[in-house]
Amino acid sequence: MNLKNKIKNGSTLGTWITIDHPVIYQSISEYPFDWVLIELEHSAIDFSGLHQAISFFKNTNIGCLVRPPIVDNIYIKRIMDCGADGIIAPNISSLEDVNDAVKFMKYPPEGKRGAGLFSAQNFGNNFDSYYHKNNKESVLVVQIENCDAVENLNEIITVKHIDALMIGPYDLTSSLGIAGEFENPLFLNEVNKIKNIARENNIPIGMHIVEPDPKKLIAARNEGYSFLGYGLDFKFIVSHLNSLKDIINEK
Repeated sequence: MNLKNKIKNGSTLGTWITIDHPVIYQSISEYPFDWVLIELEHSAIDFSGLHQAISFFKNTNIGCLVRPPIVDNIYIKRIMDCGADGIIAPNISSLEDVNDAVKFMKYPPEGKRGAGLFSAQNFGNNFDSYYHKNNKESVLVVQIENCDAVENLNEIITVKHIDALMIGPYDLTSSLGIAGEFENPLFLNEVNKIKNIARENNIPIGMHIVEPDPKKLIAARNEGYSFLGYGLDFKFIVSHLNSLKDIINEK
């Protein structure tokens, strides 16, 4: 089953990759994630590193999504040509933003993506099949992470190519003037608005659980989130080391 259908038909679990190294890819691939997110917005990964990461995961059963720094034609075209299964679109604020993401991801007639040859098209050997597969199977996840997006959400979700909505907790709290206050009623109220609109329109709803805590993952599943990002590569390291601080300081 392709990633688009997995997201549509059930609960999926993924994680973030920000460290450009094959040891990270191999370590993560040992676990049954449905997808990984290659982070270009908040990392030092360049397009060479992106291509290597996608090429690795193409040989696994794990789908490969990418978050560009912005919704931009050049970024998204190059991401898709590297072979990504889709994108998580950051900082969406309006219907126009989502339409741009679709336009940059999809070939005509659904979009306006330029038709070139690279890794996704097997360097020209399967251009025709990829062209049609991309328009049917490429994944678009829209991040809701600012007040404008929440206000415009009923309009945003009219775009038929949206596969899931994903709440960005850090940016959304920052937009509300309460950065990092995830138990603040202002944030929880916005989250409930997003969840209710998603459920009313049968759109999978997601959350990134940045701090890797199994209890938070279970709680999020119980709250109805079906597109879940869990932790990120360096957090798996840092969180464990933080738990050892007292022991380390006793030496």
